[in-house]
Amino acid sequence: MRYRALVIGFWAVFSVLAGAGLTQLRFDADYRVFFDDDNPQLRAYDKIQGKYTTDDAVIIAVKRDQGVFHPQVLRVVKTLTEAAWTLSHVSRVDSLANYMHSKADGDALIVQELFGETEKITGDVVKNVRQVATSEAMVQGNLVSADATLTLIRIVYRLPSTDPEILLNVKAEVVRHLEEHRQKLKGTGIELHLSGNIIAGIAFAEASQADMVKLI
Repeated sequence: MRYRALVIGFWAVFSVLAGAGLTQLRFDADYRVFFDDDNPQLRAYDKIQGKYTTDDAVIIAVKRDQGVFHPQVLRVVKTLTEAAWTLSHVSRVDSLANYMHSKADGDALIVQELFGETEKITGDVVKNVRQVATSEAMVQGNLVSADATLTLIRIVYRLPSTDPEILLNVKAEVVRHLEEHRQKLKGTGIELHLSGNIIAGIAFAEASQADMVKLI
């Protein structure tokens, strides 16, 4: 080939330049990358978050086909709720276990958690939880599904950034936390599942990482 050296040289230079571009590849788990900075819906959403609170959350769904109004389910919810407070960057945990229920006692108004310690969850406690959960709008369809087979624990985070490494660490910590409980719940009919926008963000990051491996 007359121009063999020229062709080889061209492709060598092209490969070096293309390889240099790989250093600019990165993955971003922030949903904001899908919107322009001046997107009106995004700006309104950020304004709400700035005034009230962030919605960076992980949802633990506790499922039992025969219904969640059962002493063992409520004990699991109580245990997971208390343990969630020990996770990194957590600012709030909402569940049936710490739902503040108010009731009148004569002239006094009593406000207290819906149920207390795990060893004190009796049939009467379960009956009261069922009554509140099926009659109060803040619980029905929010913390407990309409068919009462699912109850949620919402873990709200205050993350320092949306850096993928932070999100992956959050997921790893929650998964490790859940696996310990899943092992204890084998054969009970109680299932634990993960959801929430943080988990969705991690899915973006993991998909991006997989794409980068293919590109490289």
